[in-house]
Amino acid sequence: MRPALVFGAIAAAAVAAIWFGASPPAPTIAAAPPPAAAQTPPARPRLPPGPDDAPPRPPPEPAFPLPTEEVRSALSERASGAARPGMTAFRAFSDLYVDQNLDFARKQAESEGLTLEQVRELTHFGLLVLATQRVPDVEEILGRSLSDAERETLSALMISSNREFKEKMRALVAARASEADRWILVRAAQGEYLADFYAATGMNEGLLDELLAGNMALPGAPAATEVPSEPAPPPEPADRKLHPTRPR
Repeated sequence: MRPALVFGAIAAAAVAAIWFGASPPAPTIAAAPPPAAAQTPPARPRLPPGPDDAPPRPPPEPAFPLPTEEVRSALSERASGAARPGMTAFRAFSDLYVDQNLDFARKQAESEGLTLEQVRELTHFGLLVLATQRVPDVEEILGRSLSDAERETLSALMISSNREFKEKMRALVAARASEADRWILVRAAQGEYLADFYAATGMNEGLLDELLAGNMALPGAPAATEVPSEPAPPPEPADRKLHPTRPR
């Protein structure tokens, strides 16, 4: 998984790195991560690659659950009757994402000195942060356009919050801080980001719930993305005119 420590640990393919769902377990004292084993450098090829040689295979990436009707139905059922249906369904989707990529999540947890549940929580929050950074969707919920200053503040918020969180979390891991201390930092970072997001945009918890209900996995949402039933047709030739020329 590409991301290191940022919003959304296994949100690697879509997020920067480690903000991860379910409620944390009872605090326990985490063991210090074992020292990394020495690795033998890969052997160099005897001959340079030729023009007909196949390119090296990229490392596997975590895959998002496809927004099939079955997935949408399950998420809608999970959110039915909830006080915050958008947040509930969004949490269910991020949990499904982690569950379908457990090997990536476990490797992320081991590499960062975290527990699997912390990786799960940070993945959820990473995806939530991405949702709050989709300006067109935020503007649709607000019913107005964000000013240039608001856009700049929103963009800078993710970068600064991420940097500060990485530094603090890695310092805790290096100091062999308890699991409970790491959870305190995670919760504080989540609260601070949302408070700053609300202040920067005029959003609130109720509007955030509406925004998250527009996640691609939910039906009838502003940001809904349908699964194509068949491959898209090839692009039109560059010299073909798609529309008649308007008269001057």
